[in-house]
Amino acid sequence: AFVAVEVGLAVILLVGAGLMMQSIWRLWQVDPGFNTRSILTAQLALSPHAIGSPPAIRLAFQQMLGRVAATPGVRSAAITNVVPLSGRDDEIPFWPGTGPQPPQDRTTLAMFYIVTPDYPSVMQIPLRRGRFFTERDTLASTPVVVIDEVMARHIFPGQDPVGRQISLVVVGPVQIVGVVGHAKQWGLDSDDAATVRDQIYFPVLQVPDKFMSEAVAGLTLVLR
Repeated sequence: AFVAVEVGLAVILLVGAGLMMQSIWRLWQVDPGFNTRSILTAQLALSPHAIGSPPAIRLAFQQMLGRVAATPGVRSAAITNVVPLSGRDDEIPFWPGTGPQPPQDRTTLAMFYIVTPDYPSVMQIPLRRGRFFTERDTLASTPVVVIDEVMARHIFPGQDPVGRQISLVVVGPVQIVGVVGHAKQWGLDSDDAATVRDQIYFPVLQVPDKFMSEAVAGLTLVLR
């Protein structure tokens, strides 16, 4: 009887281990929406003398990215406030068009990524339509955003969102200039069921001066 119980428990453990390995294998086959290979991330903080003014902050980031990108072995470098699958959450309310902000129950939340122009190149997030940011997207130019394909289907079903306008809380009206693939933010197995899946990308160089100090807190350097 004792041997029979031992064998029964061993079979149960083997079956459980097999099912667990099968689940892990299936997760490995899930496309996260970006290339996870050869990526290095590091939390970033500027020295006190570099954050004296918004122009100084922008210049410090540009100089730092230039030095990092010139490092042997680095193919591309970028900065972001949120890294997918990191557990960090940064959301912003938005609404279609340029009208006044509707009641809170009529606004929609989206993940809000503040990034530099090379971010999709570093993460290898595919561009579906339009363009991504360039160094010309500054405070002197039209405020722009890039949205992901999930948000495009959600807000503009059957339509081309490039050239359309949406409004962001605090920021105001912005123009959509591109659509990128969806990057899984909430987990390989749980992202599809997440409440907030729409994703908005906003250029670091267009962050208003009055919010620059807050925007640069807790940024992450991403390298390929």
